[in-house]
Amino acid sequence: MFKTTVEKIIKFCNGKLVFKSALENNVQFNLHISVDSRNVLSGDVFVCLKGDRVDGHDFIKDVLKNFPRVVIVQKKVDTVFENSKTIFIKVKDTHDALIDLAAEMSAGRNNILISGSAGKTTTKQILNCLLPNSYATFKNYNTPIGIPIALSNIPDDSRWIISELSASYRGEIEKTLKCFSDVKAAILTSIGASHTEYFSSLEEIMRTKSQIFLNIENPYTKFANGHMGGLEKDLLEIHPNIKLYGFDEGFEIYIKRVKTDSFGTTFSIFNNGKDIGEFCIRAFGDHFVLDATASIVLTKELVGDIEYETIRKNLLNFKPEKGRGGIIELENDSVCIDESYNANPLSMKMCLEAFKSFNSNKKVLILGDMLELGVISKDEHKKLGMIANSVNADAVYYVGDHFEDFSKGYLRKSQLHAINDVKMLKKIVYPWIKNNCAVFVKASNGIGLSQFVSDLEKMQRK
Repeated sequence: MFKTTVEKIIKFCNGKLVFKSALENNVQFNLHISVDSRNVLSGDVFVCLKGDRVDGHDFIKDVLKNFPRVVIVQKKVDTVFENSKTIFIKVKDTHDALIDLAAEMSAGRNNILISGSAGKTTTKQILNCLLPNSYATFKNYNTPIGIPIALSNIPDDSRWIISELSASYRGEIEKTLKCFSDVKAAILTSIGASHTEYFSSLEEIMRTKSQIFLNIENPYTKFANGHMGGLEKDLLEIHPNIKLYGFDEGFEIYIKRVKTDSFGTTFSIFNNGKDIGEFCIRAFGDHFVLDATASIVLTKELVGDIEYETIRKNLLNFKPEKGRGGIIELENDSVCIDESYNANPLSMKMCLEAFKSFNSNKKVLILGDMLELGVISKDEHKKLGMIANSVNADAVYYVGDHFEDFSKGYLRKSQLHAINDVKMLKKIVYPWIKNNCAVFVKASNGIGLSQFVSDLEKMQRK
């Protein structure tokens, strides 16, 4: 972990000591940041953030019970805390101080940034499997608040720091980029209709997320998904040195599908026309292939002496997080493809198109609403119905408020069923789980389909 002193924190944040009598000597300690009063540990640096509904300054008394080393504030501190063993540092803005601390922790590190409308977390985790001595920021700590917390957990022996960056509103990614003073590589995974209530167009989303490529000196460590509906051409005008990857032979990094089965997805990669071999990822869908390809080629670029055979073996160690495309074996040789954690139009399209070619006797779709789409929501759910129609599933069960919009696009009405209670799905779907049936599950997390998948997992073969 990053070692620092109180004096250095004051300097990083351009702060001032509140109670001078509390100043320590120049003692080094591991910097671990907390912003949640419920999770403060002894020796932590607690940053009092003022939000719209919660103000961290209101919890100082509770925080001190856990003996933090430092509390950073932007408001006046009550003198009742003067005799505590905790050191108080006052700054102009605690949000800015948090970013200042992150920038200091990331300085001199080999930072890799990942952004996109879908695939950020998956790409981060795959890359973490492939790169030796790497550290990936945990969960979805990808905001100006989350990144500093994640960076304060970096193990000492980490050579590569892999961070995903959110851009869910205007200005967010610009703030987060201030956390990184030295960036070695970046991957833009996709551009699609995600958080569209805050952006005027897909082009604006692309321009915003592509800021991760700024200030990277190496032209061979900037990668972007080439399947952006034409926006990839605009992207190359802004950042001409980016390497595009995808399923079109015209891309610098061309991917050739091989097969998808209950074991996973097998694919071949051609880099600048050179066949670098077949790889297999134990997950379902073209989106996993895209994310894996970017990770494979970047790993080789960053670690030149690593063998592709080593990368191939390391890739097999990757296991998707629950709800992000794992293949669950069920009884009677049936499988469940679990995409229940999240959904947006781009990820839905990619997953359903891949599901068309999945080899099974029967196919069942369990779909639900895509949330946070704003004014385009009705139209996007109608389009989702049109895409689902092309899968030729034996049955489609839909959960959510947009059933009517979905049904306008889904033409095979006899196979379509509205479900009002997720708890009933197991009983409804169970008769389909016969010989070689594939059940595909995808919706935004708020719909609750993860509970249905958990119920199916109880039927998993032991």
